[in-house]
Amino acid sequence: MHLDLIALVCLIFVTFGLIGSSIVDQLAGRENPTRRWLLSPVTGLAAVVLLATVLSRTGIPVRTFGPYLIGALATVNVIYWLSRRTRLEWRSVALWGGGFLAVLLLVGWPLIVGGYDWISQGNGDMAIYLLGAKHFYEHGYYQVPPLHELMSEVDPSWDESFYYSIGEVRSATQITVALFMSVSSLSAAQSYTIVLLAIHLVMLAAVAALVCSRAGRELVAFFALLVTGSAANFVRGTFLQLMPQDLGLAALAACAVALLRRPEGNGAAYRQGVLAGIFLAAQLVVYPELSPFIIFAVALYATITLARRNLPVRRWLVFIGSAAATTLVGVNVSLPGALHLILWSANSSRAAAVQINLIFPYYFTPLGLALGWGLAPMGNPETSSWQTQASILAGGLLCLAALFVVVREAWRLEPAALVAAPMILAVVPLCLEQNGFGLFKLAMYAQPFLLCVLTIAVWRMLLTSCPPDRISAPA
Repeated sequence: MHLDLIALVCLIFVTFGLIGSSIVDQLAGRENPTRRWLLSPVTGLAAVVLLATVLSRTGIPVRTFGPYLIGALATVNVIYWLSRRTRLEWRSVALWGGGFLAVLLLVGWPLIVGGYDWISQGNGDMAIYLLGAKHFYEHGYYQVPPLHELMSEVDPSWDESFYYSIGEVRSATQITVALFMSVSSLSAAQSYTIVLLAIHLVMLAAVAALVCSRAGRELVAFFALLVTGSAANFVRGTFLQLMPQDLGLAALAACAVALLRRPEGNGAAYRQGVLAGIFLAAQLVVYPELSPFIIFAVALYATITLARRNLPVRRWLVFIGSAAATTLVGVNVSLPGALHLILWSANSSRAAAVQINLIFPYYFTPLGLALGWGLAPMGNPETSSWQTQASILAGGLLCLAALFVVVREAWRLEPAALVAAPMILAVVPLCLEQNGFGLFKLAMYAQPFLLCVLTIAVWRMLLTSCPPDRISAPA
């Protein structure tokens, strides 16, 4: 039993929350307290990643600045909250803490059993991230190896250096693992799954914040946490060791929280724009491929509010301008690499579709309806059994329900629905291109947003059948 490693995962999660809490407190405006605390972990993670990326690009190895960066940020936030003399609502802390712990045990139980030996699938992606983490731990971002060291293979991580110094490949995952290595003295292989599970919790907190848009929604946000945290396709990305994807979905949910809202007046629009810019910058640094979804969602939000004549145009432009300026500052010299990766991803999907479909043919069959909701195992050749047929039927009904609910909730300006809408639309070009891998990834991307929308729809149905005082959240 390795319960100490589960405690370490929780410590990382709480540390990110502590680092981000003061930023949210200063910039989030009049957000309800629960949503503030749920946003804190992803805010702390975004701040740490952006600062560490800039420091790495100046040529400083992570092992040199990592402990000082984390220590300084944590100390500043401890002093901040001690000076504020803030009281915690322990009943609420216990409720949410129990929810996060339940999801962590569901996903991370192999860590308890196997300890450092748990490497899940041990796929090629993980190997690349481990070599990259070791590279950033020992070297600066643009440092290239001397020829004699490269040829003699003294340090295997040197082979990855050209990805970053020349290719400008996204590196937030590697730098995050290297940061943990610098404060824990663990190797990259020992650190990876621990950091991965902590980021999984950060991602869930951001998703719950997406639902908790106002006071009175704490309970439905809590149920969204449990539903999303136990969803097969959502958990699959973590079991496949896709840490960049987990980072990207956390940043996407945070962008939706910060951008898909009506900005406040009296100067608050500037502060809210800065917070949104931090999340957008993190999105471009950690997983720029998801950026088009938030851009489409913002455009959809503006279109609907303009159609309703409910958009304060001047204040909203100030808000968006502040967010854009902060994004440029936060992304810094990482912007060319992020834009290159977005364009490369868009142009390479069609060319690679034929080869990829040999590996991911599932979503071009009726079984894809069940796979998209995690109702059937991937690669199951048996499709004639009644269980499989029932799962296909259930998946089809869920797709129809999700389509109807997303359209309705998007018109109501529900942030989760505004993000889910472009993901649903993306199914059409991916099918036309016969891009099985794209559909496989999209099923994981869309899962948290679709499940949140469905959870909200069920909550609205309960509100119509029960008095509001019977569906209330704890204080």
